[in-house]
Amino acid sequence: MIPVRFFLLSIVITMFSLVACAGGVQPEPTAVPQPTFTPSATATQTPTLIPTDTPTSTPTATLTNTPSPTYTSTPTATHTPTPVPVVVLGDPVVVANGGFSLKPAEGYDSEVDETVNYGLMSMSGENNVILLNVIGIPNAAAAMAGKSDEDMLEELVADFVNNTGTGGTYELGQAYTMLVGLDEGITAEISGELFDKPYIGQAVFINPFNEMAFFAIALSRGSEVWFTRGAPAFAAMMESVQFLSGDSGNAQSCIISIDVAYGYTEAKAIQVGGDAFGGPSRERAYLDNLLGPNGEPVSYERLGSLPYNDIILDIFELTVGDTTATLFLDEYNWSEPQAPVGFTCAAAFPLAAP
Repeated sequence: MIPVRFFLLSIVITMFSLVACAGGVQPEPTAVPQPTFTPSATATQTPTLIPTDTPTSTPTATLTNTPSPTYTSTPTATHTPTPVPVVVLGDPVVVANGGFSLKPAEGYDSEVDETVNYGLMSMSGENNVILLNVIGIPNAAAAMAGKSDEDMLEELVADFVNNTGTGGTYELGQAYTMLVGLDEGITAEISGELFDKPYIGQAVFINPFNEMAFFAIALSRGSEVWFTRGAPAFAAMMESVQFLSGDSGNAQSCIISIDVAYGYTEAKAIQVGGDAFGGPSRERAYLDNLLGPNGEPVSYERLGSLPYNDIILDIFELTVGDTTATLFLDEYNWSEPQAPVGFTCAAAFPLAAP
């Protein structure tokens, strides 16, 4: 900034000096030139274009298909069914005085107690967590007189709980039907206390024919064990029940074998006697007298024969409904004939010792 100011000051001083030096000299008059007038160019008027009204097309609204909103359904929770355990049943256990047979579930121990008037089968499973009692009473007409199946179910449950002598309690749920063998019985869930501990389970009653009464009860200390394994096993065992006489039979008219191998193996062949000449007709008389577990008709077909030790056995296939069974018959030996497990009979077998 200082050099610039100094430079401008120098110029001012110089100018003042020049004016001062020229103060005594009179300048000669100088001719003033006259101004020359140059004609201005005449402005040419340019016509203004008047705009012509040109119709402007009004854009037509174009209809655009507005997409409708797509509604996505909220997924519904899918119910995953609880897998039903497979229940494996063992060989049938015959309770002759109780008039029934039953196949215990695998892992269940059973014990049969037979008296003159009834037969009792006790079972335990799941390390004694589940207990079952099954009773058959062939001559229960007096006990059932004037009572419904529901009445009998509650009465038998009350007898069972009271007979423990522990001041136990019980509560029955709503009754509904349940298969016992080929027939429908009445059943209900049960809960309460025994020996001052809670229990849960199920009871079932059925009057399959005539004077026959059948009752079963299963109890468990653990509800999870009961619902996941106990209840399915109980249902399967009840469906395996076979009653040893039907409406057309008489429990006292023929003997039902308690040997599960009787008739079903070569060593336990049914001995009808008669030898080669009289044997075939005796075999037919025996087979014609058989009925299914609940009095159903039986059809049969001879499949052939086979040598066993020093005799010949005949092989028959029997059909009851959708079920088939193979029996072995012996014409060369005789013993008092019985109905195999799973069968009943129409009357006493018409076979005497040959």
